[in-house]
Amino acid sequence: MTELIALMSSRPTDAEVVETLRLLSERQDELLGLLRNVKQTKALILSEFRASIDHVGNVPQGNMVH
Repeated sequence: MTELIALMSSRPTDAEVVETLRLLSERQDELLGLLRNVKQTKALILSEFRASIDHVGNVPQGNMVH
């Protein structure tokens, strides 16, 4: 991010632009990986939650505490 701010304060060379684009691409890849992990975790949590609801829904009424 510091590199991007430095580039914005002066006229960048072609090499600096290429390097900044490379850094941004790497960061994008990292963020997409994290997003994939979040989506997988969300799916797992929802699956576990639904399973727990199904389990609670199958408890016979006579066994519930009032």
